[in-house]
Amino acid sequence: MKSTLECFYNLSCMIELDRHFDLSLGSSFNFSNLNEILNPPNETIETIINKLMVDSWISNISFSSYYNTCSPSSSTVQIIKLSLSKYKDLLKDHSYSLQYSCSHISIPYETFLSIEPHFHDLCSSLFISDEWIHYIYGEGHLSHRFSFDDYHYSAPEQFLSLSSLCKLSQEKLLSENLLIEQIEIILNRLQSTTSKSFLNILNLIRETIGSNMVMSAWSTNWEYIPQSALSADSTSYTASVSYGECNCGLSFKCTQSSGDMMSGCYPLESILQTKLYCFYDQNCIDSNGNFTSLNMSTLKKSQFNLNSTIESILNNLMIEKYKNNLSYENYFKQCQQLSCSYSYIKTHDVTQTIISLISLYGGLVIITRCLAIIFVKIYQSKKNRINSEAPQQNI
Repeated sequence: MKSTLECFYNLSCMIELDRHFDLSLGSSFNFSNLNEILNPPNETIETIINKLMVDSWISNISFSSYYNTCSPSSSTVQIIKLSLSKYKDLLKDHSYSLQYSCSHISIPYETFLSIEPHFHDLCSSLFISDEWIHYIYGEGHLSHRFSFDDYHYSAPEQFLSLSSLCKLSQEKLLSENLLIEQIEIILNRLQSTTSKSFLNILNLIRETIGSNMVMSAWSTNWEYIPQSALSADSTSYTASVSYGECNCGLSFKCTQSSGDMMSGCYPLESILQTKLYCFYDQNCIDSNGNFTSLNMSTLKKSQFNLNSTIESILNNLMIEKYKNNLSYENYFKQCQQLSCSYSYIKTHDVTQTIISLISLYGGLVIITRCLAIIFVKIYQSKKNRINSEAPQQNI
């Protein structure tokens, strides 16, 4: 193994070596010596064996041959600086595999999304204005002009409450930061949670005032009992007011009809239980015609009807509908895409399909034959066992 082949690189040495053989070739010796340029003469036999007797490797790489042999079934394409129109075209053909990466991790929603709420007509009508409230207040002294269970007695306070509710609902909504991850889902959640948050605060105030039986400034829930001028007792006593069979001492939500409006323990509770009908009837809201009733035609586009109460409208924050303006083009610009990639599956031609079906059929035939042979052998084995046991039983 440690020997070298130096002698085979020298022709004189090779001839001398031939003379020592029993069957020397002599003058017939016609072998040529090895080429020193290709391999070093002092290379040992062990080194040559370690190289697997391979002098050199000639590599011929053909990617086209590799691709044809591989025959890939799918491919991924990456595009840099894609336009919106091209992106939409790719989205039509490769909607399931199209992936789009942005250079900005976060995008402000205000750059491509705006939401404009459309409030109920009541919140933009004259019935929440100071002019209307002054008009129904008139000359004052309402306690001398109307009884406590007459709607007109607490009407100014009812419409003041309505005006405050409209303002509160608008402020509550517009102060929300409209941050959304999935536009439709988060918008619906925002609309729901915003109204719930507002109503929870309002109901807490209502329950706190009502449960503590705070006396209304209009004396609509409690009234003072007149005392005799000759009485030495300076203590003023109060008695709860009743509306129908409901007593304000037991429930602060007592109300009763007063024409087409409502009167009750608190002006706020009265206006909340009032139906919309009166606001659309000129004779009901103002028979003098100084203030025009709401236009009946607007009800066609409204989600509320004449029998809807103010409370039902308030539960929606006085909002008829939301107008969402979503600009995908602005979103695309703000994204400032880095790259876009999509994958597609190579479809097989008719010949390949037929070959695949034949191969599948051939495989099924072979499997079926193997299973049939196994079942037959099992059956024959059981049959032979039964036949061998039968003579023993006869004996």
